[in-house]
Amino acid sequence: MSIISERRNIRKQMRNFYTAHDLENAVLYAERLIATYDNQYKEESYGYDAYNVGLIYDNLEQLNQATKFYTESAQTLKNSGYNKSPSNGLIFPLNNLSFVFMRLKNKHMAINFQTQTIRVAELLFGKNSYQFINSHYNLGNIYSEFEEYDKALNHLVFAETAIESLTPLDIEAFSGSLVENFHVLNSLGYVYEAIGDGLLALQSLEKGLEAMRKKYLSDDILDELCKNIYYLANVCSRFGFEKKARSYYEEALRIIKKTTTNAYYPSCLNNLATVQAKLYDVAASIALRLEAMYQIKSVVGYRTISLADCSKNISTLYRSIGNYEEACRLLKDSIEARKLLLGSDSLECMNDQLALLETYIEAQKTTEAHELFKSMLDTVSANPEQLDSIFPELAKLFTTFGDINSFNKMFSDSIFKPNQE
Repeated sequence: MSIISERRNIRKQMRNFYTAHDLENAVLYAERLIATYDNQYKEESYGYDAYNVGLIYDNLEQLNQATKFYTESAQTLKNSGYNKSPSNGLIFPLNNLSFVFMRLKNKHMAINFQTQTIRVAELLFGKNSYQFINSHYNLGNIYSEFEEYDKALNHLVFAETAIESLTPLDIEAFSGSLVENFHVLNSLGYVYEAIGDGLLALQSLEKGLEAMRKKYLSDDILDELCKNIYYLANVCSRFGFEKKARSYYEEALRIIKKTTTNAYYPSCLNNLATVQAKLYDVAASIALRLEAMYQIKSVVGYRTISLADCSKNISTLYRSIGNYEEACRLLKDSIEARKLLLGSDSLECMNDQLALLETYIEAQKTTEAHELFKSMLDTVSANPEQLDSIFPELAKLFTTFGDINSFNKMFSDSIFKPNQE
């Protein structure tokens, strides 16, 4: 069998295993393929084979090996005269090297290789090519990853503008290769959010969502659609667009209920509850929190931090409408969960107890407040470092309700009575 036939057979087996996601066997054939090449002379086909081998190692998260083969691929294709005939060959290893170095947190190398990709794309295909546009989009995301937002915006805005200027025939010709415009718009939205420009973030994300709806039937991409709508709702809520946030959270919930995945379900319920409370619909907020509690219990059980957070949030709502019994009950549940998971002396547990103490005082439950106060003092007496954080809050609490004398008396009784006994 000739060496060309042998390589063809090995490649076929390697690709079959790779396509079947059997990476362990794929890498065995990758090693056999590389072994067929003379170490002293690497012909052009080695550039393509080395790239595919690098791709397997990349998927195995063996990034040093991936970097080695991507680099050899790029070098071989450069030496073979890549610029004599247009080919995507060199772009692939350069592009993947930039993302491997991004994952390795090597900013300089990540930017360097994506910049090389842009130059090669321009040289071989021109500034109106999908290769050139995609490379600018990728470089924008890399700058965003390293929080260089001004530079990220330059490249992402360029990519968006370039896509907008393409004719329908261009877009059809590039179909499947050109980055989707909604991906560019979403990336712009993330950057605008990061720099605190809520209005531009909202505009970009809404425009991206509209482009996604036009491109696909919603049922084809429910998971991705839900993810984008949920993120858009979070951005609206963060920047004070509460009514828009409510609308998007409600849409996300409708989609979640159609799908088998419910990764966003409890957090979406909780976030919508927060928005409803801000819009003064306390009853709806309570109902959503209770549903979130049910979802958390059904998925992860009763004693979890997320469930404790949920209980505390609902208690605040009940307290706001004067239902102190329910507020106290839920705070006690939260305290018990945190004691079990974090310890009775944890700051989170002490904060919940402060909230319960405040509720007791507001409900004029003096006996319960006194007992809880003494219990809290007993807890922090073994942890003096917490005294500085808890006593100012207690003093502020009693002062707020116009009863600083009660605070002084309770503090004095709790400190000195045990010694007198």
